[in-house]
Amino acid sequence: MQSPHIDCLSRLPNELLCEIFEDVLTDRDQGQQDWRRPQKVFTPLSKRFLDIQRQFLYRYVKFSGWHQTQSFQLLVRTVVQRPSIGAFILSLHFTWASFAYPNQPCSTSEEVGAFFRAVVNLQNLTLGGSLTPRIDHDSHKLVIYADRVDTILLLTSILENSNIASACELREDVPCHFITPPTQIIPVVEISDLSILPCPPNHLKYYRQRSGPRKAGLIMFNFTDFQLSSLTSASGSSHKTSTSTSVKVNPIFSRLESASLEDTTSESAQSLLVTLKHFPLHQLTLSITNKVPIAPLLALVSAPTAHSTLRKLDLEFGGTEGNIGTRVVDQNFDGIFSRLDLATEDIVRAALPSDWIYPQHLPDLPVDDLLLLRARAEGIEVEVKGTRLFRAIEVQQALDEDTAILEERWEQWQKDSKKSRKSRKQRR
Repeated sequence: MQSPHIDCLSRLPNELLCEIFEDVLTDRDQGQQDWRRPQKVFTPLSKRFLDIQRQFLYRYVKFSGWHQTQSFQLLVRTVVQRPSIGAFILSLHFTWASFAYPNQPCSTSEEVGAFFRAVVNLQNLTLGGSLTPRIDHDSHKLVIYADRVDTILLLTSILENSNIASACELREDVPCHFITPPTQIIPVVEISDLSILPCPPNHLKYYRQRSGPRKAGLIMFNFTDFQLSSLTSASGSSHKTSTSTSVKVNPIFSRLESASLEDTTSESAQSLLVTLKHFPLHQLTLSITNKVPIAPLLALVSAPTAHSTLRKLDLEFGGTEGNIGTRVVDQNFDGIFSRLDLATEDIVRAALPSDWIYPQHLPDLPVDDLLLLRARAEGIEVEVKGTRLFRAIEVQQALDEDTAILEERWEQWQKDSKKSRKSRKQRR
């Protein structure tokens, strides 16, 4: 058990503690023989200084390099486990888009939500991206580079905050790699277009090879008081959507009319789509890849959660549409089956006429839900643009239908062939 006078060290003023710490180190360096006394002092001194220093360690958090995703996940877990640390964080800075391996696990929306509820003193958050004024110079287009779901969750938390003071595109001077003084940061008043896309391969090279004053490829969001609005409760669950209309949207995003999720970013946008319901969107564009956040999309066009201002839904399909070839009902497959190599792994596909072209990236998509999405959208007068997607669905449906018929014919042909061989043996 420690002596009372040792316990009192944690209550001493910082100035006196510094002198004690210096004396302890001096005694040790001079070769004191009795090591037990300094050792007893080191422990409470270290704990006392750790409490002082911890708030400075977490005040400005900067994520950089190839491992910033792992670092952010570690910070999220630390703050979720010890919420008191969240109050120390004033700034979060992501230098570029989040580079990481595809199969690396990401933080969940629940973890990120708990994290941001703890960072009550956050003053600014920086993400990779750009700001471009529209032709009329009345508002701006915001581009956010998001290679990982973590970045989309960060953006969702920003949109859920009703106390954004400004959004700025940062600038820097060569050869200095530090951000220039705030006087050279141009604040943005309103954002009408939002685009989320993977970080292009030459993004870092493009910005760093430009000489003189230049854009840093970074967007800083400044907050007057970081407190998630009622949007948080509306988007907290990926399967539930609030019907409440009393949601306070920040003035910077009060004219957000268009949102676009390009390439694979749409696969991780489930929580973001729920949040976007509360903004005055007129157009929503998504790239349809291997995964589709179908639940929040259906909620946008289904009563009673239908979006009140949405007028156009653009579903971009990057795969091959395919082509409907000669239909099975028009073919006699007796001769075709007899010429097939029975060792072929997929007899049905091998027997299918060669003028068929299979659609790519479509078999894993929820075809029935996508057709339901189009029907419900048209029912509330929302234009659905997705000619290539729905053409691919049409080809896939025809392919499934002909494949089923062909399987039945193959099974019947095998039965008939066995009967024929048996009949020939009997006649012999």
